[in-house]
Amino acid sequence: MSFKQQYNKWVIIGAGRLGKMMGLMGRHLGAQICGTWNRDCQGAEETALMLGLEPERCKGGGLHEIASILKDNPDALVWLTVVDDVIEDVASFIADWISPEQIVVHTAGSLSSQLLTQSGINAHVASLHPLQAIADSQSGFQVMSECVWTLEGDVLAKEVLSAWMREMDIVPVQIEPRAKVVYHAAAVTSANLLVALMDAAYEMAGCAGLSREQARLMLLPLARSSLENLATKSTAEALTGPVARGDRGTVERHEEALGEQSQELLDIYRVLTQRAWELME
Repeated sequence: MSFKQQYNKWVIIGAGRLGKMMGLMGRHLGAQICGTWNRDCQGAEETALMLGLEPERCKGGGLHEIASILKDNPDALVWLTVVDDVIEDVASFIADWISPEQIVVHTAGSLSSQLLTQSGINAHVASLHPLQAIADSQSGFQVMSECVWTLEGDVLAKEVLSAWMREMDIVPVQIEPRAKVVYHAAAVTSANLLVALMDAAYEMAGCAGLSREQARLMLLPLARSSLENLATKSTAEALTGPVARGDRGTVERHEEALGEQSQELLDIYRVLTQRAWELME
């Protein structure tokens, strides 16, 4: 029996956007989605509708509803796609219904699979994380093969998950458990904090009398051109503007003007400009 056949039954605990996306993948690959759990009944109904499952398979409500799913599926591959902050609590709760032959995998970027073992789960464990901003499950599923996934865990769990992911033309990047937090910080900086940086740029433009809509229309194309440069160049080569030209006078005038408007904006500008100067050394 192949790994895929042995672990063809899936249970998804936390069927939000990512959980539903994994359910869509499982359905696409022929896995049997035996049960799902949402925090509320409305979410459970939405999961059943999206994945084409019988309503009785999709539980909603308290954690006790998970127990009935696991009791009915003692050999299932269990996906924990709940938010990071509750993974430990959920893992501790389900530990009594998990057998040593099962695989339990969480999808958090900043937590290692060792958390599952530390929470009392005596089984094969892994962590599989997509470097993808999932706006909704359907669109996320459509592009899931285009993003990078990271994987860590015990040998068998990694082999099984890698076999499933290969069916989607995905080869996960292996990562050390102890590196998960720093790796996730890098991901957050490149995506979430980029949004925060653009918000600061919009505010700077507001100090110049521009509306946020005007700032968005003016600055987003500029930001996009820098990202396009980064696709083919090193960070030093992609850098443009006054620092790349060695124009310290312009930088000083920027700092003086921002200092008259907002200490916070000045601090943001100074920190990033210092990093830019270091790129040019």
